[in-house]
Amino acid sequence: MDKTLSQNEVLDLIARWLPPGGKVLDVGCGSGEMLAVLAERGISGMGIDPYVRDVERCRRLAAEEMDRLSESFDLVYTRYALHHLDAPRRFPRNARSVLHPEGVLLIVDWVAGARTGVPEGYFALPTVVRWVREAGFQVVKEEVRGQSMVVVARPRLVEEGSKR
Repeated sequence: MDKTLSQNEVLDLIARWLPPGGKVLDVGCGSGEMLAVLAERGISGMGIDPYVRDVERCRRLAAEEMDRLSESFDLVYTRYALHHLDAPRRFPRNARSVLHPEGVLLIVDWVAGARTGVPEGYFALPTVVRWVREAGFQVVKEEVRGQSMVVVARPRLVEEGSKR
């Protein structure tokens, strides 16, 4: 099956993992379309993208600059944008800087070997999962659906004996 996740499937993932009344950050928001659809569902949020086209919902920032945001979020996600980031390996750590302690990180991207018709490099699921764990997250879901990977993670709580 060479299918990618539809917009509705990604919206369902966001709704499933977002706590009631929670706020999302869309990293790589582009046109802001996902944020507009989320708003129609009563979900508030904002986006960042270095080439932002929706200045109402999105700010002109690269993913590597998200720690400049003063807001914090209940769910940070990227949808088919991880492979476009300048420093994709740093993305989970950067996301953690704006995520509430009980928040959720959601990554949806094409998986290595995907045939999208665009000559881009995609990552293997184990590689992305490793980056997420190295950033201090506990992975609660990792799967490949067709040509898409889905990674869902929560920040690991620091144990009392391991605080510096």
